[in-house]
Amino acid sequence: MFLNVCTTILFLLPLTAGGDSTPHETRLKRLVKSGRDQALHDFIVEMGRLDTPESVRLIPAAAVRVASGKNYRTALEAVAQLQHVESVAELISLLQKEGTDYREKILLLEAFGHRRDSTTLEEIFRHFDGKESLVVIAALRAATTRQAKETVPALIDLLERTWSIRDRVWLEARQALFRLTGQDYDNIEDWRKFWETVKARFDPRESRDTDRRTRVARSKDSVEFFGGAIFSGNVVFLIDVSASMIKWDLDERYRGRNVARARQRLARVRRELAKTFKNLSRKARFNVIAFSDTVYSWQHELKPATRNNLASAASFVSKFVPSGDTHTDEALQKAFSDPSVDTIVFLSDGAPDKRTSNTPTLIIEILQWLEDNNASRKVRIETFGFVQTGNWPRKIPGLVGRRPPIPTETEVQEMVEFLKTLASYSGGTFRPIE
Repeated sequence: MFLNVCTTILFLLPLTAGGDSTPHETRLKRLVKSGRDQALHDFIVEMGRLDTPESVRLIPAAAVRVASGKNYRTALEAVAQLQHVESVAELISLLQKEGTDYREKILLLEAFGHRRDSTTLEEIFRHFDGKESLVVIAALRAATTRQAKETVPALIDLLERTWSIRDRVWLEARQALFRLTGQDYDNIEDWRKFWETVKARFDPRESRDTDRRTRVARSKDSVEFFGGAIFSGNVVFLIDVSASMIKWDLDERYRGRNVARARQRLARVRRELAKTFKNLSRKARFNVIAFSDTVYSWQHELKPATRNNLASAASFVSKFVPSGDTHTDEALQKAFSDPSVDTIVFLSDGAPDKRTSNTPTLIIEILQWLEDNNASRKVRIETFGFVQTGNWPRKIPGLVGRRPPIPTETEVQEMVEFLKTLASYSGGTFRPIE
């Protein structure tokens, strides 16, 4: 059974400035404490129908204080359909208020993307200058949904401000520009020239061939992990160190007596992380979490990619020891426990595996948990998986008796499908490792 890391039993801040709760606020606190999903859903619908400043300001909290993908979608619809100007003004005030939960901001901005009034569009653009990457991403996505002409120069400006770090905001701005314009350039000067040429006649509502993804040219500063580009300034590396990571994989290019050592999965991960750390922007923040049947992390939260921190993380990685099962559920909960994470680089060589539950049930639970907890987070998960059945070494430390069986092709495919789905649920990409 999952622990819901995004559920808050008690409100951290009073909903009213004076601290005196209204009847609706008192009711909401009671519903959050009980965690009653359907009751919260009905509450959101009711507050939207009332459409008063006092009622609508409770919608975001009701949708995110107890994680629920269904309730999040209900709240989006309720905010998008509000009719009263005073209600919308109250939500804008909530967006601008210092201390508002960033998940509530994300919900409101996403909902504003489905409205048509100018005041919410202005508020969307105002959040392009925010400091929280996930909130900025929500704003640029909302602006893209609105298909306003002025979105294009605003995105170009945002692209320029983030060009040096090439983080997730930079990538999402570039993808948004591609969806709006059908164009894709590798430098800001070409974007400026393009816009000067077309802005007089440009209509963002025209149909364009934007089925393909943005292709970003590699540079000497590109951050990669097993051949996949990583665009994030707030990234956690979530690494499987279960017993099967002691295995090694065949490759005809490797010969000689040390092939098993060179191709051991965990050894390859260590080498790859060392290269990735080397290219991390010094403006980035990162963490490393290892998991098997226990979960342990380098730090409790993201840390700046300073020289000392990178050396410390590399030392942490060098001490990885393969053992135990694959508690993917607990690992993801740990990664999500840091609210500043916007990207998870997730590597594994097996499907979720716990002695207390079978794998198909675990997969269903994990995907449902992700749908609920990532609805208001928008964390991107890039997945990497070893796709060979692998070979056990002749001697396995701590093993008494027969070696474990080699997984079947069906079991490997089960892992691959899980990692593909995990990535697709979050907008990420699965990359196989041979």
